[in-house]
Amino acid sequence: MLTLPSSGSGSLQNDIAVISPQNLTAAGSLVDLNVGHMVLNMTPTVYIDPVVSDWDFGKGPLVLRTTSLLHLKKLSLPAMTYLDVAPVIKSFLEHCPSIEFLRVSGLGSIHGIDLVMESLGELCPLLSDLLFSKGCSGEYPMRFMEVLPMQRLKSLCHRFVSGLNTERMIAALARHSSTLRRIELTQGTHVASAIIQSVLTTCDALEVFSVTGREDLGGISLSLAHAVENEWICARIRHLQINIVIAPDGEAPKYLADEGIEKWAAEDHPHWQDLERFYTQIGSLTGLEVLCLKAVRPKKSLEGLTWANVEKFISPSETCFPGLLALDDPSQGRIGYLSTLAGLTRLREFRGSFIWTNVDVAARLSEREVEWFVNNLPALKVATFMYRVDSGLLRMLRARRPGLKLCD
Repeated sequence: MLTLPSSGSGSLQNDIAVISPQNLTAAGSLVDLNVGHMVLNMTPTVYIDPVVSDWDFGKGPLVLRTTSLLHLKKLSLPAMTYLDVAPVIKSFLEHCPSIEFLRVSGLGSIHGIDLVMESLGELCPLLSDLLFSKGCSGEYPMRFMEVLPMQRLKSLCHRFVSGLNTERMIAALARHSSTLRRIELTQGTHVASAIIQSVLTTCDALEVFSVTGREDLGGISLSLAHAVENEWICARIRHLQINIVIAPDGEAPKYLADEGIEKWAAEDHPHWQDLERFYTQIGSLTGLEVLCLKAVRPKKSLEGLTWANVEKFISPSETCFPGLLALDDPSQGRIGYLSTLAGLTRLREFRGSFIWTNVDVAARLSEREVEWFVNNLPALKVATFMYRVDSGLLRMLRARRPGLKLCD
Protein backbone atom coordinates (compact mmCIF):
# COMPACT_ATOMS: atom_id res chain seq x y z
CA MET A 1 0.00 0.00 0.00
CA LEU A 2 1.25 3.50 -0.87
CA THR A 3 -0.14 6.61 0.83
CA LEU A 4 0.57 10.07 -0.56
CA PRO A 5 -0.04 12.69 2.16
CA SER A 6 -0.25 16.44 1.77
CA SER A 7 1.56 19.15 3.70
CA GLY A 8 -1.65 21.16 3.67
CA SER A 9 0.28 24.31 2.81
CA GLY A 10 -1.26 24.85 -0.57
CA SER A 11 2.25 25.07 -2.05
CA LEU A 12 2.80 23.14 -5.23
CA GLN A 13 6.43 22.38 -4.44
CA ASN A 14 5.84 21.33 -0.84
CA ASP A 15 2.98 19.04 -1.69
CA ILE A 16 4.64 17.31 -4.62
CA ALA A 17 7.96 16.90 -2.83
CA VAL A 18 6.53 14.10 -0.64
CA ILE A 19 7.10 11.61 -3.44
CA SER A 20 9.91 11.14 -5.91
CA PRO A 21 10.45 8.86 -8.90
CA GLN A 22 12.33 6.49 -6.62
CA ASN A 23 9.11 5.88 -4.70
CA LEU A 24 7.60 4.41 -7.83
CA THR A 25 10.20 1.78 -8.63
CA ALA A 26 7.81 -0.90 -7.42
CA ALA A 27 4.76 0.67 -9.06
CA GLY A 28 4.24 -2.38 -11.21
CA SER A 29 3.31 -4.42 -8.15
CA LEU A 30 1.31 -1.72 -6.31
CA VAL A 31 -2.19 -2.93 -5.35
CA ASP A 32 -3.44 -0.24 -2.93
CA LEU A 33 -2.96 3.51 -3.43
CA ASN A 34 -4.35 6.12 -1.03
CA VAL A 35 -3.78 9.65 -2.32
CA GLY A 36 -3.91 12.33 0.38
CA HIS A 37 -5.20 15.87 0.02
CA MET A 38 -4.37 17.26 -3.38
CA VAL A 39 -3.11 20.75 -4.08
CA LEU A 40 -6.08 23.12 -4.19
CA ASN A 41 -4.63 26.49 -5.12
CA MET A 42 -3.32 25.83 -8.60
CA THR A 43 -4.70 25.97 -12.11
CA PRO A 44 -6.10 22.65 -13.30
CA THR A 45 -4.13 22.67 -16.55
CA VAL A 46 -0.78 22.56 -14.72
CA TYR A 47 -1.79 19.40 -12.91
CA ILE A 48 -3.63 17.71 -15.74
CA ASP A 49 -1.25 18.46 -18.64
CA PRO A 50 2.37 18.62 -17.44
CA VAL A 51 4.95 19.67 -20.02
CA VAL A 52 8.71 19.21 -20.26
CA SER A 53 9.39 22.83 -19.31
CA ASP A 54 7.73 22.44 -15.91
CA TRP A 55 10.25 22.49 -13.06
CA ASP A 56 8.81 19.30 -11.62
CA PHE A 57 8.34 17.39 -14.84
CA GLY A 58 9.25 13.78 -14.19
CA LYS A 59 8.74 14.09 -10.44
CA GLY A 60 6.16 13.27 -7.83
CA PRO A 61 2.48 12.74 -8.65
CA LEU A 62 3.14 13.88 -12.21
CA VAL A 63 5.14 10.68 -12.63
CA LEU A 64 2.33 8.70 -11.04
CA ARG A 65 -0.11 10.25 -13.48
CA THR A 66 1.71 8.61 -16.40
CA THR A 67 2.80 5.39 -14.66
CA SER A 68 0.90 2.23 -15.52
CA LEU A 69 -0.31 0.56 -12.35
CA LEU A 70 -1.44 -2.67 -13.92
CA HIS A 71 -2.06 -4.52 -10.65
CA LEU A 72 -3.65 -1.68 -8.68
CA LYS A 73 -6.94 -2.90 -7.23
CA LYS A 74 -7.78 -0.23 -4.64
CA LEU A 75 -7.64 3.52 -5.32
CA SER A 76 -8.64 6.24 -2.83
CA LEU A 77 -8.89 9.80 -4.19
CA PRO A 78 -9.28 12.86 -1.93
CA ALA A 79 -11.47 15.94 -2.11
CA MET A 80 -10.59 18.15 -5.05
CA THR A 81 -12.60 21.27 -4.39
CA TYR A 82 -10.96 23.66 -6.83
CA LEU A 83 -9.72 21.31 -9.53
CA ASP A 84 -11.59 20.16 -12.59
CA VAL A 85 -12.36 16.81 -11.03
CA ALA A 86 -13.38 14.80 -14.08
CA PRO A 87 -10.07 14.99 -16.03
CA VAL A 88 -8.07 14.29 -12.87
CA ILE A 89 -10.06 11.13 -12.12
CA LYS A 90 -9.82 10.03 -15.75
CA SER A 91 -6.06 10.54 -15.77
CA PHE A 92 -5.75 8.13 -12.84
CA LEU A 93 -8.18 5.54 -14.12
CA GLU A 94 -6.66 5.24 -17.58
CA HIS A 95 -3.47 3.85 -16.03
CA CYS A 96 -5.23 1.45 -13.64
CA PRO A 97 -7.14 -1.19 -15.65
CA SER A 98 -7.48 -3.58 -12.69
CA ILE A 99 -9.26 -1.22 -10.27
CA GLU A 100 -11.89 -3.03 -8.19
CA PHE A 101 -12.37 -0.57 -5.30
CA LEU A 102 -12.74 3.20 -5.74
CA ARG A 103 -13.08 5.71 -2.93
CA VAL A 104 -14.01 9.28 -3.83
CA SER A 105 -14.33 12.24 -1.45
CA GLY A 106 -15.89 15.68 -1.83
CA LEU A 107 -16.56 15.82 -5.54
CA GLY A 108 -18.61 18.93 -4.98
CA SER A 109 -20.30 20.19 -8.13
CA ILE A 110 -21.88 17.73 -10.54
CA HIS A 111 -20.04 19.54 -13.35
CA GLY A 112 -18.07 17.07 -15.44
CA ILE A 113 -19.79 14.02 -14.02
CA ASP A 114 -20.58 12.73 -17.52
CA LEU A 115 -16.87 12.48 -18.26
CA VAL A 116 -16.32 10.60 -15.01
CA MET A 117 -19.10 8.19 -15.89
CA GLU A 118 -17.72 7.71 -19.39
CA SER A 119 -14.28 7.03 -17.93
CA LEU A 120 -15.65 4.42 -15.53
CA GLY A 121 -17.46 2.62 -18.32
CA GLU A 122 -14.41 2.56 -20.60
CA LEU A 123 -11.50 2.18 -18.20
CA CYS A 124 -12.73 0.16 -15.20
CA PRO A 125 -14.09 -3.19 -16.41
CA LEU A 126 -13.50 -4.80 -12.99
CA LEU A 127 -14.84 -2.05 -10.70
CA SER A 128 -17.20 -3.59 -8.13
CA ASP A 129 -16.80 -1.65 -4.86
CA LEU A 130 -17.61 2.03 -4.28
CA LEU A 131 -17.13 4.25 -1.24
CA PHE A 132 -18.30 7.86 -1.15
CA SER A 133 -17.08 10.03 1.69
CA LYS A 134 -18.24 13.38 3.05
CA GLY A 135 -19.02 15.92 0.34
CA CYS A 136 -20.57 13.53 -2.18
CA SER A 137 -24.29 14.06 -2.67
CA GLY A 138 -26.75 11.25 -3.28
CA GLU A 139 -26.52 11.98 -6.99
CA TYR A 140 -23.13 10.30 -7.23
CA PRO A 141 -23.87 6.74 -6.03
CA MET A 142 -26.94 6.63 -8.23
CA ARG A 143 -25.01 7.78 -11.30
CA PHE A 144 -22.18 5.35 -10.62
CA MET A 145 -24.58 2.42 -10.22
CA GLU A 146 -26.38 3.39 -13.41
CA VAL A 147 -23.20 3.46 -15.53
CA LEU A 148 -21.73 0.19 -14.27
CA PRO A 149 -22.80 -2.96 -16.13
CA MET A 150 -25.84 -4.60 -14.62
CA GLN A 151 -25.24 -6.97 -11.72
CA ARG A 152 -21.63 -5.84 -11.23
CA LEU A 153 -21.55 -3.87 -7.97
CA LYS A 154 -20.64 -5.83 -4.81
CA SER A 155 -20.42 -3.09 -2.18
CA LEU A 156 -21.78 0.43 -1.81
CA CYS A 157 -20.75 2.61 1.12
CA HIS A 158 -21.88 6.23 1.38
CA ARG A 159 -20.87 8.28 4.40
CA PHE A 160 -22.83 11.42 5.32
CA VAL A 161 -25.45 10.32 2.82
CA SER A 162 -27.98 12.91 1.64
CA GLY A 163 -30.07 13.73 -1.39
CA LEU A 164 -31.14 10.22 -2.37
CA ASN A 165 -34.00 10.24 -4.86
CA THR A 166 -36.21 7.38 -3.73
CA GLU A 167 -37.43 6.04 -7.07
CA ARG A 168 -34.09 6.48 -8.79
CA MET A 169 -32.17 4.87 -5.95
CA ILE A 170 -34.48 1.85 -5.89
CA ALA A 171 -34.03 1.44 -9.66
CA ALA A 172 -30.24 1.75 -9.32
CA LEU A 173 -30.16 -0.87 -6.56
CA ALA A 174 -32.26 -3.22 -8.70
CA ARG A 175 -29.53 -3.12 -11.38
CA HIS A 176 -27.18 -4.84 -8.90
CA SER A 177 -29.61 -6.72 -6.67
CA SER A 178 -28.06 -10.14 -7.29
CA THR A 179 -24.44 -9.06 -6.67
CA LEU A 180 -24.61 -6.51 -3.82
CA ARG A 181 -23.12 -8.00 -0.68
CA ARG A 182 -22.51 -4.89 1.42
CA ILE A 183 -24.58 -1.69 1.67
CA GLU A 184 -23.71 0.95 4.24
CA LEU A 185 -25.56 4.28 4.27
CA THR A 186 -24.17 6.03 7.32
CA GLN A 187 -24.37 9.34 9.18
CA GLY A 188 -27.10 10.56 6.87
CA THR A 189 -29.96 12.99 7.23
CA HIS A 190 -32.62 11.08 5.32
CA VAL A 191 -33.00 7.61 3.86
CA ALA A 192 -36.54 6.77 2.78
CA SER A 193 -38.29 3.72 4.20
CA ALA A 194 -38.99 2.46 0.68
CA ILE A 195 -35.25 2.35 -0.08
CA ILE A 196 -34.55 0.26 3.01
CA GLN A 197 -37.43 -2.03 2.12
CA SER A 198 -36.17 -2.51 -1.44
CA VAL A 199 -32.77 -3.68 -0.19
CA LEU A 200 -34.25 -6.26 2.17
CA THR A 201 -36.70 -7.60 -0.41
CA THR A 202 -34.56 -7.65 -3.58
CA CYS A 203 -30.86 -8.08 -2.67
CA ASP A 204 -30.56 -11.83 -2.20
CA ALA A 205 -26.72 -11.87 -1.94
CA LEU A 206 -26.62 -9.25 0.84
CA GLU A 207 -24.32 -9.97 3.79
CA VAL A 208 -23.98 -6.55 5.48
CA PHE A 209 -26.69 -3.87 5.63
CA SER A 210 -26.27 -0.84 7.86
CA VAL A 211 -28.37 2.33 7.71
CA THR A 212 -27.56 4.88 10.40
CA GLY A 213 -28.13 8.57 10.90
CA ARG A 214 -27.04 11.49 12.94
CA GLU A 215 -29.71 13.29 14.93
CA ASP A 216 -32.74 12.83 12.71
CA LEU A 217 -33.38 9.16 13.35
CA GLY A 218 -37.02 9.38 12.35
CA GLY A 219 -36.02 10.26 8.80
CA ILE A 220 -33.71 7.27 8.47
CA SER A 221 -35.91 4.34 9.27
CA LEU A 222 -38.02 1.49 7.98
CA SER A 223 -41.71 1.75 8.70
CA LEU A 224 -43.44 -1.25 10.23
CA ALA A 225 -45.84 -1.27 7.27
CA HIS A 226 -42.96 -1.53 4.79
CA ALA A 227 -41.20 -4.11 6.96
CA VAL A 228 -44.06 -6.60 6.66
CA GLU A 229 -45.33 -5.78 3.18
CA ASN A 230 -43.08 -8.26 1.35
CA GLU A 231 -40.86 -11.20 2.26
CA TRP A 232 -37.22 -10.44 3.01
CA ILE A 233 -35.01 -12.50 0.71
CA CYS A 234 -31.58 -11.58 2.13
CA ALA A 235 -31.08 -15.02 3.65
CA ARG A 236 -27.27 -14.68 3.66
CA ILE A 237 -27.17 -11.53 5.75
CA ARG A 238 -24.71 -11.54 8.67
CA HIS A 239 -24.90 -7.94 9.92
CA LEU A 240 -28.13 -5.93 10.09
CA GLN A 241 -28.45 -2.44 11.58
CA ILE A 242 -31.63 -0.43 10.93
CA ASN A 243 -34.18 1.80 12.67
CA ILE A 244 -37.87 0.90 12.79
CA VAL A 245 -40.84 3.24 13.18
CA ILE A 246 -43.30 1.28 15.29
CA ALA A 247 -45.96 3.99 15.75
CA PRO A 248 -46.67 5.56 12.35
CA ASP A 249 -48.84 8.39 13.61
CA GLY A 250 -46.22 9.73 15.98
CA GLU A 251 -48.19 8.88 19.09
CA ALA A 252 -47.63 5.80 21.21
CA PRO A 253 -50.77 3.67 20.65
CA LYS A 254 -52.35 2.02 23.63
CA TYR A 255 -51.29 -1.43 22.51
CA LEU A 256 -47.62 -0.59 23.12
CA ALA A 257 -48.36 -0.72 26.84
CA ASP A 258 -48.78 -4.47 26.36
CA GLU A 259 -51.82 -4.74 28.61
CA GLY A 260 -53.02 -8.08 27.33
CA ILE A 261 -55.38 -9.36 24.68
CA GLU A 262 -58.48 -8.86 26.78
CA LYS A 263 -57.87 -5.10 26.94
CA TRP A 264 -57.10 -4.53 23.28
CA ALA A 265 -59.35 -2.42 21.14
CA ALA A 266 -60.35 -3.76 17.73
CA GLU A 267 -57.79 -1.55 15.98
CA ASP A 268 -54.98 -2.94 18.15
CA HIS A 269 -55.09 -6.45 16.68
CA PRO A 270 -53.68 -5.51 13.23
CA HIS A 271 -50.74 -3.80 14.95
CA TRP A 272 -49.88 -6.98 16.84
CA GLN A 273 -50.24 -9.04 13.67
CA ASP A 274 -47.77 -6.73 11.92
CA LEU A 275 -45.37 -7.00 14.85
CA GLU A 276 -45.56 -10.79 14.70
CA ARG A 277 -44.79 -10.74 10.96
CA PHE A 278 -41.88 -8.36 11.56
CA TYR A 279 -40.37 -10.48 14.33
CA THR A 280 -40.79 -13.56 12.14
CA GLN A 281 -38.90 -11.81 9.33
CA ILE A 282 -36.02 -11.14 11.72
CA GLY A 283 -36.06 -14.70 13.02
CA SER A 284 -35.87 -16.09 9.49
CA LEU A 285 -32.41 -14.53 8.96
CA THR A 286 -30.62 -17.52 10.42
CA GLY A 287 -27.16 -16.37 9.28
CA LEU A 288 -27.26 -13.23 11.44
CA GLU A 289 -24.19 -12.61 13.58
CA VAL A 290 -24.84 -8.96 14.53
CA LEU A 291 -28.33 -7.54 14.96
CA CYS A 292 -28.94 -3.92 15.93
CA LEU A 293 -32.56 -2.73 15.87
CA LYS A 294 -33.71 0.64 17.18
CA ALA A 295 -37.32 1.65 17.54
CA VAL A 296 -37.75 5.35 16.75
CA ARG A 297 -40.56 7.81 16.42
CA PRO A 298 -41.32 9.26 13.00
CA LYS A 299 -39.69 12.48 11.93
CA LYS A 300 -42.87 14.56 12.08
CA SER A 301 -43.39 13.78 15.77
CA LEU A 302 -39.95 15.24 16.57
CA GLU A 303 -40.40 18.56 14.78
CA GLY A 304 -39.72 21.60 16.93
CA LEU A 305 -37.61 19.65 19.42
CA THR A 306 -33.94 20.16 20.03
CA TRP A 307 -31.86 17.00 20.08
CA ALA A 308 -31.14 17.54 23.77
CA ASN A 309 -34.87 17.20 24.49
CA VAL A 310 -35.64 14.23 22.25
CA GLU A 311 -34.64 11.55 24.75
CA LYS A 312 -36.71 13.22 27.46
CA PHE A 313 -39.66 13.40 25.10
CA ILE A 314 -39.51 9.74 24.13
CA SER A 315 -40.14 7.34 26.96
CA PRO A 316 -38.63 3.84 26.75
CA SER A 317 -42.05 2.21 26.53
CA GLU A 318 -42.63 4.14 23.30
CA THR A 319 -39.34 3.14 21.72
CA CYS A 320 -39.10 -0.57 22.21
CA PHE A 321 -40.28 -3.71 20.48
CA PRO A 322 -43.28 -4.88 22.52
CA GLY A 323 -43.49 -8.58 23.15
CA LEU A 324 -40.15 -9.40 21.56
CA LEU A 325 -38.38 -10.36 24.78
CA ALA A 326 -41.30 -12.28 26.29
CA LEU A 327 -42.61 -15.78 25.75
CA ASP A 328 -46.21 -16.53 24.93
CA ASP A 329 -48.43 -17.03 27.99
CA PRO A 330 -51.99 -17.98 26.92
CA SER A 331 -53.07 -18.62 30.53
CA GLN A 332 -52.55 -14.93 31.27
CA GLY A 333 -54.01 -13.71 27.98
CA ARG A 334 -50.61 -12.33 26.97
CA ILE A 335 -48.57 -12.98 23.88
CA GLY A 336 -44.82 -13.00 23.32
CA TYR A 337 -42.53 -13.49 20.38
CA LEU A 338 -39.17 -14.37 21.90
CA SER A 339 -39.44 -17.84 20.40
CA THR A 340 -39.40 -16.36 16.87
CA LEU A 341 -35.67 -15.73 17.38
CA ALA A 342 -34.85 -19.37 18.11
CA GLY A 343 -33.25 -19.83 14.70
CA LEU A 344 -30.56 -17.19 15.31
CA THR A 345 -27.98 -19.72 16.51
CA ARG A 346 -25.07 -17.73 15.03
CA LEU A 347 -26.01 -14.42 16.65
CA ARG A 348 -23.06 -12.91 18.56
CA GLU A 349 -24.34 -9.36 19.23
CA PHE A 350 -27.94 -8.44 20.03
CA ARG A 351 -28.19 -4.66 20.28
CA GLY A 352 -30.88 -2.02 20.13
CA SER A 353 -34.04 -0.79 21.84
CA PHE A 354 -34.80 -3.88 23.88
CA ILE A 355 -36.57 -3.30 27.18
CA TRP A 356 -36.63 -6.38 29.30
CA THR A 357 -36.78 -5.47 32.98
CA ASN A 358 -38.50 -2.14 32.55
CA VAL A 359 -40.90 -1.53 35.44
CA ASP A 360 -43.91 -1.54 33.10
CA VAL A 361 -43.28 -5.03 31.78
CA ALA A 362 -41.18 -6.76 34.43
CA ALA A 363 -44.24 -8.32 36.03
CA ARG A 364 -44.93 -10.47 33.01
CA LEU A 365 -41.42 -11.86 32.79
CA SER A 366 -40.30 -14.94 34.63
CA GLU A 367 -37.68 -17.62 34.80
CA ARG A 368 -39.08 -18.97 31.53
CA GLU A 369 -37.45 -16.11 29.63
CA VAL A 370 -34.17 -16.57 31.48
CA GLU A 371 -34.25 -20.28 30.74
CA TRP A 372 -34.91 -19.51 27.07
CA PHE A 373 -31.84 -17.27 26.85
CA VAL A 374 -29.75 -19.91 28.59
CA ASN A 375 -30.79 -22.65 26.17
CA ASN A 376 -31.00 -20.63 22.96
CA LEU A 377 -28.75 -18.21 21.07
CA PRO A 378 -25.63 -20.26 21.94
CA ALA A 379 -23.21 -17.92 20.14
CA LEU A 380 -24.46 -14.78 21.91
CA LYS A 381 -21.65 -12.76 23.54
CA VAL A 382 -23.17 -9.27 23.89
CA ALA A 383 -26.77 -8.19 24.56
CA THR A 384 -28.09 -4.67 25.06
CA PHE A 385 -31.15 -4.28 27.27
CA MET A 386 -32.65 -0.94 28.24
CA TYR A 387 -33.48 -1.69 31.84
CA ARG A 388 -34.55 0.58 34.68
CA VAL A 389 -34.24 -1.90 37.51
CA ASP A 390 -31.63 -4.59 38.06
CA SER A 391 -34.08 -7.34 38.77
CA GLY A 392 -33.45 -10.86 39.93
CA LEU A 393 -34.02 -11.96 36.36
CA LEU A 394 -30.93 -10.19 35.14
CA ARG A 395 -28.90 -11.45 38.06
CA MET A 396 -30.12 -14.93 37.28
CA LEU A 397 -29.18 -14.55 33.63
CA ARG A 398 -25.71 -13.32 34.54
CA ALA A 399 -25.23 -16.35 36.74
CA ARG A 400 -26.50 -18.83 34.15
CA ARG A 401 -24.64 -17.23 31.21
CA PRO A 402 -21.44 -15.83 32.77
CA GLY A 403 -19.84 -15.32 29.36
CA LEU A 404 -22.67 -13.05 28.20
CA LYS A 405 -21.91 -9.33 28.42
CA LEU A 406 -25.03 -7.36 29.32
CA CYS A 407 -25.07 -3.66 28.40
CA ASP A 408 -27.57 -0.94 29.27
